[in-house]
Amino acid sequence: MDLRVEKTRRSIINGFLELRARKPLEKIRVRELCEKAQINKSTFYDHYRDVYDLAEQLEDEAIRRLKQEQEENPLTGLEELRETVAKSWVRSRLKKV
Repeated sequence: MDLRVEKTRRSIINGFLELRARKPLEKIRVRELCEKAQINKSTFYDHYRDVYDLAEQLEDEAIRRLKQEQEENPLTGLEELRETVAKSWVRSRLKKV
């Protein structure tokens, strides 16, 4: 993937996660997300239809990663699942920073 595209996507996602931590999804506006991500609205719309599409893509990616992690490292208990989810989340956040 083009480095500029990856940086833009990362900026959008990080801005979205910051806003989502403070308010419900239905209160997040593309305009404020673009301000937070320091991009133009047209750039946002090049990647996503709306904030709901962004949220859905992030959820799909998280589920895909969890399934991949499960296939690579089958779990035997809930504690292992909790640890795996936590580690996967931390790794994905570190990649985005």
